[in-house]
Amino acid sequence: MRLGGSVRLKVFSVSALFLAALVGAATGILWLVVHPSFLNLEAAGARDHGTLIETILRRDIADLDALVWDWASWDDTYTYVIDRNSAYETSNLVASTYTGTSIDLIAIYDASGRPVWSRQYDLESQAFVQTWEFQIRSPLVLRLQARMLASPDGFHGLLTSSRGLMMIAARPILTSQDEGPSVGMLVMGRSLSERLLADLGAATGSALKAWSPDDPDLPPAARQSLSLHAEERIQIRPRNDDTTDVYVGFSDVFDGPAQVLGTTLPRDIAAAGTAAVASAAALIAAAGSVLIAVFLGCQQFVVLGPLNTLTRHIQGVADSGELNRDIDMPRKDELGTLARAFNHMQARIAQLAYFDTVTGLPNRRLFEDRADQILRNARRTGNRMAILFLDLDTFKAINDTRGHSVGDALLHAVARELDALVRASDTVARFGGDEFVIVLRELTGRAQANELAERLLDRFALPIQAGPDALFTGVSIGVAVYPEDGATIETLVAHADAAMYQAKRDGGHRAAAYDAIRHQDTTAELDLAQAFRDALVADRLFLEFQPQVDLATGAVVAHEALVRWRHPERGVLKAEAFIQVADQGNLYALLDAWVLTAACAALAQSLANAQNGPRLERIAVNIHGAHAASENLPAFVDAVLKDMNLPPDRLTLEIAERVLIGRTDTVAPVLTALRAMGVRIAIDDFGAGRVAIEALRQCPADVIKLNRTFVTDVPGDTVAEAILSATLTLADALNLSVVAVGVETAEQRDALRTAGCRRAQGYFLGG
Repeated sequence: MRLGGSVRLKVFSVSALFLAALVGAATGILWLVVHPSFLNLEAAGARDHGTLIETILRRDIADLDALVWDWASWDDTYTYVIDRNSAYETSNLVASTYTGTSIDLIAIYDASGRPVWSRQYDLESQAFVQTWEFQIRSPLVLRLQARMLASPDGFHGLLTSSRGLMMIAARPILTSQDEGPSVGMLVMGRSLSERLLADLGAATGSALKAWSPDDPDLPPAARQSLSLHAEERIQIRPRNDDTTDVYVGFSDVFDGPAQVLGTTLPRDIAAAGTAAVASAAALIAAAGSVLIAVFLGCQQFVVLGPLNTLTRHIQGVADSGELNRDIDMPRKDELGTLARAFNHMQARIAQLAYFDTVTGLPNRRLFEDRADQILRNARRTGNRMAILFLDLDTFKAINDTRGHSVGDALLHAVARELDALVRASDTVARFGGDEFVIVLRELTGRAQANELAERLLDRFALPIQAGPDALFTGVSIGVAVYPEDGATIETLVAHADAAMYQAKRDGGHRAAAYDAIRHQDTTAELDLAQAFRDALVADRLFLEFQPQVDLATGAVVAHEALVRWRHPERGVLKAEAFIQVADQGNLYALLDAWVLTAACAALAQSLANAQNGPRLERIAVNIHGAHAASENLPAFVDAVLKDMNLPPDRLTLEIAERVLIGRTDTVAPVLTALRAMGVRIAIDDFGAGRVAIEALRQCPADVIKLNRTFVTDVPGDTVAEAILSATLTLADALNLSVVAVGVETAEQRDALRTAGCRRAQGYFLGG
C-alpha cells in the first residue's frame, strides 16, 4: 500500500526527475514481484523436464521387464531350463533375437544358480562377446540371485557391468500359465549406449549427457542428485542468464548410485520475464505520471493476479498431489495458453496415474479411492457393499497363441461388456493381467451381488467380439460382501480373490462366495505346495532304496529309489503324502528330474565304492505319467546317464499302468526311444487298471510289477492265486520279467515263489 501511495504521489508530479524515480521504482517492483514468478515457472518446467527424463527411462526399463516376463513365463523357456534342449537355443538364442529387441545380454540360470545360457552381444560389431561376470558364482551373479530372493516376482532397473551401465530386468522362470515353481531366473540387459542415450534425448527433446558416480568430472549438483532421498533426485542449477542445468540421479537394482543424466535447457521463461519487466517499464515511462496509478492497478488485474493464481495452483498441485483440479483462466493471452497447457498436462498425468492404458478402466489406485468412499458411505448408512473379483479363464492361452494385440483387444472388449452390465454408480476396475474387480454400492443384501455374478456368467458363456475375432473366454468370479466378509477394502478384495481362486478350483466359469473354512483349507494346501517348492530348492528331499530280491536265492538284484521329504514340522513324509501337490503344481517334471539325478548319483558312487549304505548294482526310478509322454524325456535321461558315466542297462524307469490307458500313441514312442538307449522299462502297479493286451504289447516293456493286491490275497485265496498264475503265464508269453510288490510276510513270499514268481520287494524283504 505504501508503494501504491508513492506511485500515486509520483504520478501527479510534473517533475522529470520525480517521473524518472517513479519509473525506476516501478521497474524495481516489477523485477521483484513479476520476475520471481517467471523464475518459479521456469524452475517448475525444468523439474517437469527432469521428471520426463526419469519417466521415459523407467518406461524403457518397464518395456524391457515386459519382454523378460514374456520370455520367462513361457513353457519353452521352462522346459529348456529343465532339459537344455538345443532346439530352443537355435530358435531363440540367436543374434537376430538380440538385434531385433536391441538387447545385448541374455542370461538364463537354473534354480541352483548355474548358468544355462549366458552370452552378451555387441550390437555395434554384430558379434557375441563372452564376459566372466555373468557366469556361475561370479560376485555379480550372486548379488542378482540374492536380489531375486528378496523379490520373488522379479525386479528391474539399472546395473553397472564391466561393459558399462545397462538396463536390466530379471524374472523367475515359470510356465506359460505363470505357474511354478520357478526353475530359475531369466535376465536380459540393454546397454545404455551413446545411441540409446541419443534416443532418450530425442524423446525428451533435449540432448542428454551421462555421468557415472565415480566420474571425476561429475558436477557437485549432479552428485547431490545421487542422494537416496526421492525429493533430491532431480537437481536444478541455473548456469547463467541463458541456460539452466537439470540433473537426474538414478539408483541401481541394489539401491546404490548408478548414474546421473543431465541436460541443459534454455531459460526462455526467465528471458520472457525479463522482457515483460522491460516492456512494462517502457510503458510506464511512456504513459507518464498520470497513467502510473492506473497502470499499476491494471497490472495487478492483468498480470500479477492471474500469474499469482497460476503459481499458487501449480504449487498446490505439487504439494497435494491432487491431479483433478483444473485452473479456471479463460484468457487468450500467454497466461491463458500456459494455464490451458498446464490443465492438459495435468489431465494427461491423471489419466496415466488413475486409469488403465489398455482398457480405459480405473486402475487399482483409483479403484481403492472409490471403493474406500463407498465403504465409508456403507458404514454411515448401514447398507451393504460387495466386491466381485473376476479372472478370465482362458485369457493366457488366447494371449499366448493369438498374440498380444488380440489379447489387448479382448481385454478392451471385456471391459466394455463389464461396464455395460453394472449400474452407473458402480465401479469396474482392472487390476492387471486378466483380473477385473467390480465394487457394488448401496446393496440391501447378498442376492444383488449374486444376481450380477449370474448375469456375468451368462454373458461370458457367449463369444466376446474382440475386433474381427469372436472369442470364448470363461470367467471365474469371487464375491465378498461387507460387512459379513470383511470390514476393510483390503480384506474384502483379498477374500473376493480367495473366493475366485476357489471358483477356479471347482472347475472355472462359475461364481463362488467367500467361505472362511474353504479358504483355510485352500491356504493350508497352498502352504504345503509352497513348502514343497521350497523343499525342492532347499534340498530337504532324500532317497530310500528298497531292495528287489531273487526269491530263489535271496540275493538282492536291484533297488527301487523311493523319495522322501524331511518336512520341518511333520517329519519324514512318504511320497503319497505330497505327490498330489507336485501334480497340481506342475512340479512333477522337477521332482522326476531330482529323483533321477539323485538316484543315478547314488548308483555311480556305489559302483565306485564311494557309497555309504546299501550296495547298489541296478536302480529303478518312477516317472510321472505326464512326463512319460514328453518327447524331451529320452534326451534328459541320456544326459543324466552320460553325466554320471553310467551304463543305461543299470537303470529301470517305472511307468504306472494307468498311464497306458488311452495314451499308448503318445507314450509308446517315448518308451521305445528310452529302450533303444538301453534303459529298461517297467510297468508299475500292473493289474490295478484295465490295460488291453494290445496296449501292453505295443509298449516296449521289460518288466511288469504286480499290484500289491496280488500279494495281499495270497496265500489262501484260490481266485487270487489263479489270477496270479495267469498273470505270470501271460508275462512269460510276452517275455516279460515279473516283480511282486508289497511282500510283508513269509507266507506271501513262499506263495509267490511256489507260483513261479522270481522277484519281489517289500518291507519283509528289507527296505
